[in-house]
Amino acid sequence: RRTAVFNLTGTDDARRYGPERWIRVIAEFRQRSPEWRAVVAGAPHDAPMVRHVAEATGADVLPPTPSFHAFAATVMQATILVTADTSIVHVAAAASVPQVVLYVFNNPALMPWYPYRSPHVALTGSNNVREIEPAHVNDAIEALFSCIATT
Repeated sequence: RRTAVFNLTGTDDARRYGPERWIRVIAEFRQRSPEWRAVVAGAPHDAPMVRHVAEATGADVLPPTPSFHAFAATVMQATILVTADTSIVHVAAAASVPQVVLYVFNNPALMPWYPYRSPHVALTGSNNVREIEPAHVNDAIEALFSCIATT
């Protein structure tokens, strides 16, 4: 079964999308793609938020893993990854996992690190990822479906 992993953890406030926005994204995703499995994940300190989002959307929960390596191994098995935390982007790109990545682009002197040689859609906010509308995230997921269909 195809699996979409939604990583809810952001490394700082600018990269925290917020539970209500994640709920809107995942609920819409599940409505548009009921044949897919939706899995929510996050760092151990975000476990209450992960459970809240899963309960609100009917998504499955990826239990907190004992290490980043274990989390990475799970993400590498995903059909698609949606995240605002760029550390896992590197891992998913190494496995060519298609991704929707929410970026903060508030310093034009720095380029965001886009997934290397893997299908992706990059969405950006000027000050934080909460500037990105949930509908745009779902549209980006659908845009990746054509890449997934050819793999």
